[in-house]
Amino acid sequence: MTHGIFLDFFSPITLRGFPFLFHIKFSVANISMLPPNSFQHQKNLRFLDISLNKLKFISSRVFCCRKEIWSLNMSHNLLSSMQSSLLSEFPKLKYLFLHNNIIHTIAPRVFNSVPLLEVLDLQSNNILVIDKFLFHELISLKILKLKNNPIVFVHKTGFENLVLLETFSSSKIAFCCIGKISQIVSFDCNSTKQEHKNLCKDMPFSRPFAFVFLTWGVLVILINIPSLVFGTFSGIQQISVIVINIVDILKGTYLC
Repeated sequence: MTHGIFLDFFSPITLRGFPFLFHIKFSVANISMLPPNSFQHQKNLRFLDISLNKLKFISSRVFCCRKEIWSLNMSHNLLSSMQSSLLSEFPKLKYLFLHNNIIHTIAPRVFNSVPLLEVLDLQSNNILVIDKFLFHELISLKILKLKNNPIVFVHKTGFENLVLLETFSSSKIAFCCIGKISQIVSFDCNSTKQEHKNLCKDMPFSRPFAFVFLTWGVLVILINIPSLVFGTFSGIQQISVIVINIVDILKGTYLC
């Protein structure tokens, strides 16, 4: 009985003769598209590797009914987006490799259907934003790789549920801090552990500190209302007071 097959071309017809396959690898097969139900006959499939091809888009229908897959490698393709249903067929998926694509758009809840995921590699893509809900359901995730992405925004709770995270890699140390994951075991943020620890220690993430920011901004504005109304301050002083305290209010609101 054959448990694995490695081919440099793709043909669903060829696969029909191997219903008991455990591992399929179509790497460097020059594949540009996969038809629906491509692996419908492989009921025992656990490891699928379609890396190093020319895939620009993959529909969830390609993987229809293959709910037992543990590992999926789609790296080194030309994927530019991940639609919300892409991983809907993989409730038992533990390893997902998407590095070295050109992904710039990721549906906010695309990973909600893979709560058992332990390893996620998104390195070397064009990801700009880490949404609030992107990793929200990945409570089993242990390794997250995001190096070589031009990330410009991270939601303050973007990594809040990654309670089992052991290894995290990113190209920017500040990104690690904003993500509130300064307690993870392994750091790879272009700095030493101590540098990372010191920088993150200075970030005001505690709720009491945030509340002070918020309260102080509101109180100072209220206290200075008479002066602002009756013109005790000059125009420049009035504007300065307002701007400074609005900034404090915004900081407190964000950190809370």
